[in-house]
Amino acid sequence: MTCTPTYKYSARVTHCYNLANLVPRNNARQKCITNKIIISLHFVSSHKRTDLIGNRRHHFEIQTPHTEPSITAESEVELVESNNEPNLDIGISYAEVLRYLQNNSDVRRYSSKGVLLRFSDN
Repeated sequence: MTCTPTYKYSARVTHCYNLANLVPRNNARQKCITNKIIISLHFVSSHKRTDLIGNRRHHFEIQTPHTEPSITAESEVELVESNNEPNLDIGISYAEVLRYLQNNSDVRRYSSKGVLLRFSDN
């Protein structure tokens, strides 16, 4: 599968920070076997991470003047046959995120103002 989103700026951009969510998620119906992100312009930094709900994110910085960057994601996805029941799996639920935040001390629980956030089911 190939995904090539189009970006056109009204004026030339000289420096930008980007976040691309272009990797298919793994779930009960599909598995991403391989994935490659191709960026048309030279980027000065790049890193990948997976967020709390399983999205694989690509961060990159471009310092080359441009008006129309090209980003292409190429993925090989294995589809798992289902038993014809509707599967509405869109990933982790809010309740699962809440449980994760409550049970993992490595997650920072502070807002941008430094106030401790309290997590509850209410």
